[in-house]
Amino acid sequence: MLKKIEDIMSTDRGAVKVVIIGYLIFVVIFLLLIPLSEGIAEEDIYYVLCTEEGRVNVRSSPRKEAWLDGYLYVGDAIVVDDHSNGFAHSSDLSIESGEGWVSEGYLVKDAPTYDGGTYPIKSNGRVSCRQWINGKRSKWLDHGDSVTIIFRSDEWCLTTDGYVRTEFIDLDWRQDVVVEYDESVFDGLIYEEDSDGY
Repeated sequence: MLKKIEDIMSTDRGAVKVVIIGYLIFVVIFLLLIPLSEGIAEEDIYYVLCTEEGRVNVRSSPRKEAWLDGYLYVGDAIVVDDHSNGFAHSSDLSIESGEGWVSEGYLVKDAPTYDGGTYPIKSNGRVSCRQWINGKRSKWLDHGDSVTIIFRSDEWCLTTDGYVRTEFIDLDWRQDVVVEYDESVFDGLIYEEDSDGY
């Protein structure tokens, strides 16, 4: 067998054939390693970490002034297929149009859970409390200040004061439970034009 390969390789034409055959084998192996169905990549799934009003606006285009198509609620999962102008687009939403744009300022990578506890801030300096995720600072928090978490994810917590990065909250020192979660609070809310729900 080796003698045949050496004979083939001794000619220029034979070397080209071996390279082409090698390339085809590589392509076939590569294609076998790729899943046959497209599926949804885990990094394309986001969850709503909502405003205190309990919902986030779905817009017809990636602009705060765009037509309001519907709402998403805390914990809703969406598959994001595009990003533009601080908004994420999904073609698979549970609203009448079936698609829309959601402000990235209310989306996190892991499903938020209800907490309701009060915890101290842990930091070597001041910590920003924000109006939305990575948004405008609403106030400064100092080491030892207390925050009451409504919902939390691995990266961000929605507190009664605003959004705080989870890494700055000492979750090992729960002080007490002061907020009781009542799902009915998020049902039937009235949209206010001046809310920051984008």
